[in-house]
Amino acid sequence: MILVIWLTLMIFRAFIKPAVLHINPESLFINGRTIEAKQIKIVMVMGYFKPILGIKPTNKKNVPTHLCFRFMEEEDKGMKELKSWAELNQIPFVHKRFGRL
Repeated sequence: MILVIWLTLMIFRAFIKPAVLHINPESLFINGRTIEAKQIKIVMVMGYFKPILGIKPTNKKNVPTHLCFRFMEEEDKGMKELKSWAELNQIPFVHKRFGRL
């Protein structure tokens, strides 16, 4: 039963349209939602060859699925820009496994 649910979720995620990320000086715009820098607790990177990024809000224990994404093109450039944005806004940027909801 659990395998069927997991398989269904994986198929569903395969058909979700790609995320769009816009970096503004004080906020991030991702998947049609704006998140202020003060609402972000930590930015996490999971994996090495195809890393998944997760933005953990201050009031959550896990990273919400809508705040998980992967760079499809220009991965190095995107990672550098997001890391520098996090540093400017004093948000930790760490390489760490994370759970998703």
